Amino acid sequence: MDINQSIDDIRIKAIEEFTIKSITPLFGRVNQKIDQIGTGTFFKMGEKRLLITANHIFDNIVISDGVYLAKSPENKPNYFELYRLEKFDLLTPNKELKDLVDVAIIDFTDYDDIQTLERNWHFLPITQIQGKTIDKIHGSVIITGYPSERLSNMLNTSAFITAYTKLLDSVPKNIFPGAIPYDKRVDLYFEYRQEAISIPNNNIINTPNAIGMSGCPIWEYVSSKGIWSPEKSLYIIGIQSSFVHKQYIRGKSSFAVNELLDKAFDNNSDSINAINK
Repeated sequence: MDINQSIDDIRIKAIEEFTIKSITPLFGRVNQKIDQIGTGTFFKMGEKRLLITANHIFDNIVISDGVYLAKSPENKPNYFELYRLEKFDLLTPNKELKDLVDVAIIDFTDYDDIQTLERNWHFLPITQIQGKTIDKIHGSVIITGYPSERLSNMLNTSAFITAYTKLLDSVPKNIFPGAIPYDKRVDLYFEYRQEAISIPNNNIINTPNAIGMSGCPIWEYVSSKGIWSPEKSLYIIGIQSSFVHKQYIRGKSSFAVNELLDKAFDNNSDSINAINK
């Protein structure tokens, strides 16, 4: 994560307050207990209400045992009331695309779930996701989510992090063995230093382990014309897929997210697996 700050403190605080209302930790039953499996972001697309995250977070849980999220943003530092989803469709890429497109969509189908979540959370317009191609990143890059180590430490501080990073100029040479080969259409690599600037107090801190942040949004901050607002200046350019602590973060680009969105709601597509709960 980049140690250089490039957005003023007032706007960073507004960005954090804006993003935290749309991003939830996700939980499932792991080894007979409820544990965090990742991070997801709420979206609205027409009449649909969705949550987008990483596909691999569902590999080690049984969906019928329950998928949980936070009922609302933190009521107080590091405190969440868990909410079990009643009915939803889990839309994932088929076997041929699974490794390439590490993206999953929860399509909420239960009226009561949608009513409860819309009362407490802000569903971003789907246009907050960048278009299909990213030729060059022009602005600052910010990653937001819930590292498990901060969620499990019962400290009087928020578990949510907002941190700077930057796109790496080349593919890291030290990609861990067994990793999915690089594909320039969908893979983005970002800096993940040992130290980062803590927002908003500007202290230099050791970066947390990113376990639990799989599926979290990666944003580009760009200058906007007219009256400033986070909505006009932030676009999701990808979601976190994997990482090597203190070396790099690997993201799946908005191209991958949009590809899955296109295919998920195309009745003629055979590229999607749908699990109905």
